[in-house]
Amino acid sequence: MSGENRCREIVTEISDNSPYLFITDSVVKLACGEAVGKQIDELDIYDIERNLRNQFYVDSAEVFTNLEGELVVKIWQNEPLVRVISEEGYDFYLDSTLKILPPQKHLRADLPVVSGKMKFDFEKKFFGKIDHNSQKNSSEFLGKIINFVRLIDSDEFLRNFIVQVYVDSNGEVELIPRVGEQVILFGKLNECREKLEKLKIFYQKSMASGWWQSAKTVNVRYKQQVIVW
Repeated sequence: MSGENRCREIVTEISDNSPYLFITDSVVKLACGEAVGKQIDELDIYDIERNLRNQFYVDSAEVFTNLEGELVVKIWQNEPLVRVISEEGYDFYLDSTLKILPPQKHLRADLPVVSGKMKFDFEKKFFGKIDHNSQKNSSEFLGKIINFVRLIDSDEFLRNFIVQVYVDSNGEVELIPRVGEQVILFGKLNECREKLEKLKIFYQKSMASGWWQSAKTVNVRYKQQVIVW
């Protein structure tokens, strides 16, 4: 009879809608320890849940057993929105709560990439939630990055048109379009909605004539102006 009350196997359920699997079976098994074969009433469910929540990509976790002797692990993942790669040595994913997540060797997520000469007030190998008080500059800047990426992603034209975002050492943003050889001077991440709408209207109107292809630089930094040369 005692064998019937033992944990027979671990069943993992990813309960979010992310197209990516950031949590592997090996991570779950490590968090569960030597659960398989143990008596059900000897399993420390709360300890397993705590181990799982300590994983960077786990937002929340629920662990329970069923009548079949399965240890069921339900996981909701942290979902990154953008990858940040700096020439200063930083490389991380960022989610909507400003949680810094490590890049995954086993997975290359198809996410927007923001690159450039950005510096942050945290260590290059720091991963976790940014503290708004002690890391205020990074918190504010990365918050702007998240809002900017969301604005682009919410518009079908911009989402397909912009393929690269580059930030220089002064925080000035340059955009590289999918078509043409232009560099788009966007400026600081202020009034982003207005500048993106201005950029969208400019390209939609000028694409019909084709003259935009000879341009090298498109400047949308100034209010109510698009300067081309």
